[in-house]
Amino acid sequence: PSQGAVASWVMGASRKELGQIMTALTEDAKKPYWERRPEPVEGSRMYSGMLQTLYKAGAKYAQRDALLQGFRVLAAIELWRAKQGSAPRALSELVPRYLEALPEDPFTGDDFIYRVEGKGYRLYSTGPDKEDDDGAARIDSKSQQGDLILWPAGPMSAKAG
Repeated sequence: PSQGAVASWVMGASRKELGQIMTALTEDAKKPYWERRPEPVEGSRMYSGMLQTLYKAGAKYAQRDALLQGFRVLAAIELWRAKQGSAPRALSELVPRYLEALPEDPFTGDDFIYRVEGKGYRLYSTGPDKEDDDGAARIDSKSQQGDLILWPAGPMSAKAG
């Protein structure tokens, strides 16, 4: 929301409502990304707008974390391939030699999605929409739909729809 919209919402809210809104926003911010739900709150445009803004900011941080953690997994896969001559059958084979533990996908709390495809492999996260698009559609920056593809590298494209 714009600064003017926030100011008008604040002006129309009671101190009690503002306190409740700030408590709810704080509680939501403490949750892992995959547990956050940007749902409208009846009777409070201010809370709904602030929750949407918080959710979008959280998606950006989760995307950054997914890239960092995903590249750790990608490096471990490549170390495995250099030694073994092929990709591991499952990410769990990387533990404990190449990774102490498999990092969680910040968008789901689960492992990154990994599929062996012939002599290659595909590694990705579901991305902000938390839906598995089979690693076929990269995140569209406007809609936040699509997967965060770590490998194979290639041109960015919006989710086919």
